[in-house]
Amino acid sequence: MATSTRFAVAIHILTHISLRHGQAVRSEDIAHSVNTNPAVVRRILGALAAAGLTQAQLGQGGGALLAKPVAQITLLDIYRAVEEPPTFALHRVPPNPDCYIGRNII
Repeated sequence: MATSTRFAVAIHILTHISLRHGQAVRSEDIAHSVNTNPAVVRRILGALAAAGLTQAQLGQGGGALLAKPVAQITLLDIYRAVEEPPTFALHRVPPNPDCYIGRNII
């Protein structure tokens, strides 16, 4: 099974944007830095925007901006924004420890 690079690329994208200090960054410029296609960058930017991490500035001089201060963005936020949900999920709450099945689920 191939591994995903979305998380690593998303970190690269957000770092690139943060280093521009509030200046909008075009997806083409980010793609050049990441060494990938601008469509890949736009797709990841869309996921980051849906998670509230980036926003788009339209028009002349437009591009991607951070939607909140970089210090408020965690690696977990980025991971959740761009990676597929796990194939298997555990219970949302711990099972009943008195249950002979539930107490054996970690």
